[in-house]
Amino acid sequence: MDTNLQVIYDNAPMHDPLTGLLNYYGFIKLAQRRIDQHPHHYSIIVTNLKDFNLVNQIYGNHVADHILIAFGQALRKIATVDKSIVYGRISADHFVVLYPTSMFQKDRIREFAEHFTKSSEALEIMNVHFQFGRYDFKGSHDSVAVGCDKAFFALRSIKRQGIVEFGNYSDHDLDVTLRMKNILSMMNIALKKKEFKMYLQPQVDIQGNLVSAEALVRWQTPFGMLMPYEFISILEKAHRIHEVDYLIWKQAVETLARWQHTPLASISISVNVSPLDFHYFDLYDVFTSLCEEAHVPTNKLNIEITEQCMMDNLHEVIPLINRLKQAGFTTEIDDFGSGYSSLNLLRELPADMIKLDREFINTATIGQAAKIVLRNTCHMINELGHGIICEGIEQIEQAIYLKSIGCHIFQGYYYSKPIPLDEFEHKYHLQTSA
Repeated sequence: MDTNLQVIYDNAPMHDPLTGLLNYYGFIKLAQRRIDQHPHHYSIIVTNLKDFNLVNQIYGNHVADHILIAFGQALRKIATVDKSIVYGRISADHFVVLYPTSMFQKDRIREFAEHFTKSSEALEIMNVHFQFGRYDFKGSHDSVAVGCDKAFFALRSIKRQGIVEFGNYSDHDLDVTLRMKNILSMMNIALKKKEFKMYLQPQVDIQGNLVSAEALVRWQTPFGMLMPYEFISILEKAHRIHEVDYLIWKQAVETLARWQHTPLASISISVNVSPLDFHYFDLYDVFTSLCEEAHVPTNKLNIEITEQCMMDNLHEVIPLINRLKQAGFTTEIDDFGSGYSSLNLLRELPADMIKLDREFINTATIGQAAKIVLRNTCHMINELGHGIICEGIEQIEQAIYLKSIGCHIFQGYYYSKPIPLDEFEHKYHLQTSA
């Protein structure tokens, strides 16, 4: 530490003026001394009173301060039982405790928190919840300051909304968070440099002839290629997936425009719609505008909407599908069979094509009962007038069986993995020219 900073740190006030407990500096100093002088397995817990700011706003600072003082007094009572405990108030409604790991009893902490909540009318009425973030040193050489940071990280990782909730620090969770931040920090540059690339996976008919392709995204970073599983869920959580979706839609339409008057002119491209796209776009306007601007017939762009998206936004999706169909687009329901309401959904679906979920297909190769379900599902889909697309085909036996039960379009590694656009054009341009 810088000498001047050390002097400031050493002379900083040690106690919180409101509660009389150790403040952050005091806690760090005494807790570090405890660990150094009495080697042991220690843990740190940081507390948070979720939505405590509402108490301030509704009841005023005097009530909020009284609650914080009372909590500090409760900690003092606990600490009188075991002198190895170091505790303090480090900010706002955040308290911290260092204790021997062997003392940790989640049920007793939960009981203490629930009892304290009931002791305050304001906490009960405002439905304030206790959250505890925990970090175990486990023989690590981390300082107390680092331990506090990691306990805070565990605190911020809590997603549940129970009256009392716990979060435990793990290196894996930290790695995931750091990776998420890294991905998002690269995002803006990636958009400007057009690093998100459209790959195409062929879709063939029952004779094996190319009829369409699904547009899939790959991220070509300066450090190598990122696959969808490495970034899609991160962008969804950050509400930025719609930016990538739009780029792929645009690339698909531009590709279809270039294919006109070539041997690939009859081929359509399917693009995926994420659930969040419904919140950021008027999807009908976006797809019709893209096609109009590129002079691409709408029947060349297929719109894939997942079954889950249908279930989550049924009142929005069905009118949208009807409008898209009227405009000439082919509509597809993706991942059909992945949910529990699939068969009920069939009655409502106005979509042209049903795309069977790969797991739904794979289970049919395991047992007779699964085959019966798949065969009868395909029969119902056909009777209702929908086409059937099967994805995830990896073996010829799967393709033969699926053809025998009435499926129409096939996609999977048995035919081709997703490939770059130039490779797709070279391979299938030559084939369709022959």
